[in-house]
Amino acid sequence: MALISFVVLAGSNSITLPNGAELLVSVDDPVTCTEFQVPHDQTTIDVPVLGTSSVGLGEPDGTLVYVIDVSASSNRILAGGDCGGDTNGDGIFDMVLDCEVAAVLALNAAAIPEGSIDEVGVVVYGETGAAGDMTPGGGDDPITAPDANGDVATVVQSVRSYYDGTPCADAGLRQYTSKSVGCDGTDFSAGLAAAKTVVDASSNNTNIVIFLSDGLSNQQDSPGFTNNLNLLLDTGAVIYSFAVGSEASCSGGGDGTLQQMATASLAQNGAGSCTNVVTPADLPNILPDLIGSTLESLEIEVDGGGQQSIPNTVISLPLPRPGATIVDYYPTVLGLGPGDHDICVTANGSDVTLTQDSVTQCETIHLLQLAYGAGTLPGDINATNDLNFLTEHSVTVQIAGGTGPDRDIDFDVTGQNAGAVGSESLSPPDTVSFMYSVPQTCASLGTDTITATTVIAGVPDSIVFTKAWIDSVPPNVSCDESVNPHGDTVPPAQNTNPDGFYQLNAEDPNIANCIVTLQVVDGDGYVFPGPFLPGDNIKYTQADGAPQKQKKIGSSNGQAGAVKWHLKGHGDLTIFATDPSGNVSSAMCLVPPPPM
Repeated sequence: MALISFVVLAGSNSITLPNGAELLVSVDDPVTCTEFQVPHDQTTIDVPVLGTSSVGLGEPDGTLVYVIDVSASSNRILAGGDCGGDTNGDGIFDMVLDCEVAAVLALNAAAIPEGSIDEVGVVVYGETGAAGDMTPGGGDDPITAPDANGDVATVVQSVRSYYDGTPCADAGLRQYTSKSVGCDGTDFSAGLAAAKTVVDASSNNTNIVIFLSDGLSNQQDSPGFTNNLNLLLDTGAVIYSFAVGSEASCSGGGDGTLQQMATASLAQNGAGSCTNVVTPADLPNILPDLIGSTLESLEIEVDGGGQQSIPNTVISLPLPRPGATIVDYYPTVLGLGPGDHDICVTANGSDVTLTQDSVTQCETIHLLQLAYGAGTLPGDINATNDLNFLTEHSVTVQIAGGTGPDRDIDFDVTGQNAGAVGSESLSPPDTVSFMYSVPQTCASLGTDTITATTVIAGVPDSIVFTKAWIDSVPPNVSCDESVNPHGDTVPPAQNTNPDGFYQLNAEDPNIANCIVTLQVVDGDGYVFPGPFLPGDNIKYTQADGAPQKQKKIGSSNGQAGAVKWHLKGHGDLTIFATDPSGNVSSAMCLVPPPPM
């Protein structure tokens, strides 16, 4: 299991779609600098990734400008009463203007939960244009929030073309500050200029102008359509225009057209369109779709290896999904080995213009592994050394894989030579070594366990080495001419000892304090019971054909005690010396054969 070593903060990134909705992706776990432990007996681990993605739920960055045509033609009464009756409260039911008001109210209602719009303004135009006062307080405020205490609905429902039966004179807005623009004409230029007033008051980067007209621009002597259009587009605003009713047209008009607005907007600012709405009653169903956004898909990329789709099976809600929405995702990256790894998650989103964009959040994580040091051979892990030739041993480890802060490696020796400890600091992926020595004595022979321990991702991990100290050298053994029972030296006689007095000698040549055991055997393989110890003096008599015997030499009062045993056997005598490791060596005690 991969384990996080410390608390870290989620990473996120976001962009704003053309409709003002925030497209966001966050990687909540793991985040940059998270450590994972790859156990030393594994080559890879799987890393789960957790995060969220949303559209339309972050900080909105969009302003909607509702531009409403209040010219006289907007007072045409629709057959069948299809726009909810008298939506603007002027006493006249189901006019084209009622459909425009209903559509704006529907769009504003959709903007509140969709999450892309936090500012709106209302513009009316006829013979001239004016931006509405959007707040009941003092001053003339062209901007308010879409859900500001019903203020938007108050202003929109105060739109008039006829008022109290008097045509045109009072066409405009009644709330919160009365504004009259006249209705005996349709001046697109005036509507564009008033829309710029609202955009100039906007605090957002995304400004969407909804430009409604039930007729054609007929103010041919009105100056400045192109100029006012360019001034508005220079702010970065986009224009969606609507030709409402059978008498309206995207391309017709005397001083600029709805299509020219949309075409210039698309060319300069990347979005814009003109829509013919032949049946005005359809307008309230069309307008809300202008600000919609969609979380299309999620992708994941590891170490620059190419983006892979995150399937819906590991996303909390299926994609694509319209905004405002948020989803959790929880894929698992399989088979990551030690090293630094970049994990990038990309959210793909779109708005109703079908403009697609994406945002990516990347995190760099560290997969670390306590490993045998570089160059360590398998034989070094479970090593065997001959104590005759070597009394020191070292082991090497490293934190393999990625980078990370310095950490300590603790070493502890247990087993035959327990007690040695040490601690070394390293910076991943460096290596460190630990060395200890043992005395060259028989007590050092055996197996040691050397444990290297460190903490990765908050969890201890250890590597265990073994060291077998052995003795492969047999003892030195000799059968040396020695003294008689009284301790007098018996001189040698041509490489044989005519009197058969010998000293049995054996010792380990290099390792101290090793107890060597002796076995004495005659030429027929008879084993004398002994016991025999190195340094014992014996007398050996070759008595072929006679029974083998072993008896004490010397008196009970301690006289003539220099020789311990008198042995009688067949042929020459051989002594075998065995050390504690089982190494055996031999030597012969040569005596002349008995006289014939």
